[in-house]
Amino acid sequence: MTVVYALDRLGLTDDPAKRLIAAQSRFSASVEALIDGPFRRIVQRATQARYTTLAMAFAFFLSGVAVFGSGRLPFSFFPPLAADQVIAQLTMPLGTSSEITEQAVRHLERTGEAIRDELNEQYGAAPPVTHILASVGGSQGGGLGAPRQQWWWCEWWSYGRGHAAAHPKSIENH
Repeated sequence: MTVVYALDRLGLTDDPAKRLIAAQSRFSASVEALIDGPFRRIVQRATQARYTTLAMAFAFFLSGVAVFGSGRLPFSFFPPLAADQVIAQLTMPLGTSSEITEQAVRHLERTGEAIRDELNEQYGAAPPVTHILASVGGSQGGGLGAPRQQWWWCEWWSYGRGHAAAHPKSIENH
């Protein structure tokens, strides 16, 4: 049994229901008065001067088309999203040697550095690229207690401060 049903059975919904019906009646009377008063007068005048009304509607339509056509009011069906991060993910097949993976990561890193140099040259006062992070890692095995091999290599560049920190490669057996 719901709470509303229980309140109704106890007779506790009569007063709120009466107040709701009274509010709905006042709103309905206001809308009817608006329709019968000002709105009816505007529609009668518009139909009496139908050619003027049609000319005004056409002028407003052309004005709207002109605003969109001039480019003053930008429109984009899919607006660009502002992002402060770019991620390039590289997935290599299982068993790929660390040398080949490192070459692929170095290629991505060189590409990122070239883009960084181009953007920093274009926006000299406020360079948009401040850090490049390259991280390599993987694991194999999947069962409970299965042996796992993992290695990582990471470089972090802070170009705004003029230094670089590199963490050496390491191989861990777990």
